[in-house]
Amino acid sequence: PAEPPSPPPGAMSDDTDDDEDPTDETASWVVYLGLGLLPFVLLGLFAAAVIIAKTVRRRRRRALETLPARVDGGWQEILDLLTDMGRAPDPLMTRAEIAAQLQADVPQLGASTLAARADRAVFGPDDLPDAAAEEYWDQVMAARSGATAALPWHRRLRTALSLRSFRRGAAERRRENRRRRVNARARAKAQKRTEALRRRRSSVRGTTAPSLWRTIRRKGRSS
Repeated sequence: PAEPPSPPPGAMSDDTDDDEDPTDETASWVVYLGLGLLPFVLLGLFAAAVIIAKTVRRRRRRALETLPARVDGGWQEILDLLTDMGRAPDPLMTRAEIAAQLQADVPQLGASTLAARADRAVFGPDDLPDAAAEEYWDQVMAARSGATAALPWHRRLRTALSLRSFRRGAAERRRENRRRRVNARARAKAQKRTEALRRRRSSVRGTTAPSLWRTIRRKGRSS
């Protein structure tokens, strides 16, 4: 009788294709975990970038060359905080007007004192010591802490990560340009009305004078 065919190589092996490599399974879990944590990592990087950018901006303002510039930088820090809190003041208002408006809304800021000291440093005589700027900045930081401490935690977080203060300068420039355009149009309209009124008066005078002269001549002849 014929011999049975021999099985192919590996057919008698005890290994099966259903067995999975534990290394591959671990690698897949690492990939899934990394994909799941990626949004949180990106959020953390964004938060860190915003906080670092605001810190750098604050240090630059505090290290400006002149004392009035450093004090004004402290006041700008207050305005940035208000903008990030959603209370952006009108850029056309003076410091005193902004402080009067904030005194009732955000009393923790002590805006009246900060505004008065900033006006004194910027517009007053140049006789303040250099330590006055550091003292002013200490008051600014204390006012910031007091104002943010009164907020709920979610509003504090939103204020800390807000980007609105970075757009405040551009927004103020747009408002100023818009105001200038409106004023220019108003002046142009006023000039047009003035010219029209002047021409109307000139035409009335031109038609009235000859007729008046003819009336006088007729009266003279009749007499």
